[in-house]
Amino acid sequence: RLFLYDKVLLKRIYRKEALKIGLDKSPVFKGMVKEYENSVLFDTFIKRVIVPDIRPGEEEIKGYYDKNINKYSSPEMMRISSIVFGKADAAVDALERLKKGTELKWLLSSAEGQVDKGAEGLLAFEGNVLTTNNLPQDVQKAISGAQAGDLRLYTSPEKYYYVIYIQEVFPFQPLPFEDLREEISKEIFADKLNKSIDDWAGKLRGAYE
Repeated sequence: RLFLYDKVLLKRIYRKEALKIGLDKSPVFKGMVKEYENSVLFDTFIKRVIVPDIRPGEEEIKGYYDKNINKYSSPEMMRISSIVFGKADAAVDALERLKKGTELKWLLSSAEGQVDKGAEGLLAFEGNVLTTNNLPQDVQKAISGAQAGDLRLYTSPEKYYYVIYIQEVFPFQPLPFEDLREEISKEIFADKLNKSIDDWAGKLRGAYE
């Protein structure tokens, strides 16, 4: 209680002293008051004039979700293994052997002409699950549309010849609309609010200094 009393007392003393030295008449104080008044007016204008007209409806929110479905989806991923050669004919031969049933693991341990794992610029797939849109563009093109069990050939800019084995595919999966409705609504509202403020600012600039 004493602490609260001290705070009230100090507040009154500060105000009395400020008035005594004319702080309320200083340009800095007047500027702060004017800035505060403008802020309150601006906030009131937004709430009463702009906000009621820009709240998104259910149809608009669902339409935004459908239009930007890739944005609200988990990305496509693949589990990829590969064997890499320094010559094209060795890669083609390995591809044919894999198609006939030779195990990739056996080829990795026995096939001749493979590029050293420490080679500069070598891509390491090694059976990892990778997000496809994070891979180099030419790799994405090589594996586009692949299904689990597919084999693809890819030649890198370094002239490494990859035999790519797609072990698993995890297609992109849209997140539930119900879980995103509020987030999308806020995003649409913020975009429309900024646009509306810019429009009103343009009108005001044309009418007032």
